Amino acid sequence: MTPFPATAWLPSDQEHWTTAELEHLGIGRSARRRLLTTGDIVRLRPGLFARRRAAPAPGMRDLADQTLHAHVHRSAARPDAAYVYSHTSAARLRGLRFLRDSSTIHVSCTSNPCTRRLGAGVRTHIVHLPEDHVENIAGIRCTTLERTIIDCARIMPLEDAVILADQALGLGADLALLLRMLEGMTGYRGVVNARRVVELADPRSESVAESRARLLFHLEGLPNPIPQWEVQTPIGRRFLDFAWPEKMLAAEFDGEVKYFGSTPTDRALYEERLRERHLMELGWRFVRLTWSDLERPGEVRRRITSALRGPAPPPRT
Repeated sequence: MTPFPATAWLPSDQEHWTTAELEHLGIGRSARRRLLTTGDIVRLRPGLFARRRAAPAPGMRDLADQTLHAHVHRSAARPDAAYVYSHTSAARLRGLRFLRDSSTIHVSCTSNPCTRRLGAGVRTHIVHLPEDHVENIAGIRCTTLERTIIDCARIMPLEDAVILADQALGLGADLALLLRMLEGMTGYRGVVNARRVVELADPRSESVAESRARLLFHLEGLPNPIPQWEVQTPIGRRFLDFAWPEKMLAAEFDGEVKYFGSTPTDRALYEERLRERHLMELGWRFVRLTWSDLERPGEVRRRITSALRGPAPPPRT
């Protein structure tokens, strides 16, 4: 007799299930193993499964996004959940980009909840959150943008946290409120690093790469450039990623998005060369950086220092 397929018990209106939910549907360990073998479901992480069409594309960022959204989906079914999404999970819910992605889910609550209810791969932070540090995003309770950045800065490396803080300020995070929050957290673990992150953050960075480059300049002791420096050219306003105007020197980051984004590559290359030609005719010099250059800070410092020492050409109108 042919066994009844386990897929018959999978609700058509659901994409994600925990182990307990599959057990409740009558899909035990052997049936789950069969579904995993046939590819009808995939394991996102221990204790969490998804229909194959809902599985993330390869890549840690996709996996982290999908894992968090699956957990949020489970939480929506439990309105009495006594936790708040915080730290990197709250940042991810807002669409912030990370230098290094992780599928760990962060929640904050006043007491240690049942680990089984939270699921595997969840890190709990026991803390009392004032009500004005919590808000709803599409019905999901999470920490405010300002509290999220402070929490991330307390547990993340400086470079990773500055990248998030730049984006947060660009989204409208209140700098004065950030500073007031930090004043009230004296003595908290990681607050010294958080203060430094807030001091270094700049909303003018338009990408993860630009945030990394700006921080590299600072840590290598280079004179601070002006991000997004505006220049009037014969073909209109153009912006330089970083500029030392008194030296007529610009540092530009060449990333894949610039040349392989929505604009066809040939067109993007033509427009970039046209832009650079007009800027060079005005006297601007360029140091071009790539993602791999950011892994060699000493070499970047040498190139920019050498360019800054050279005589600046007279600006031309």
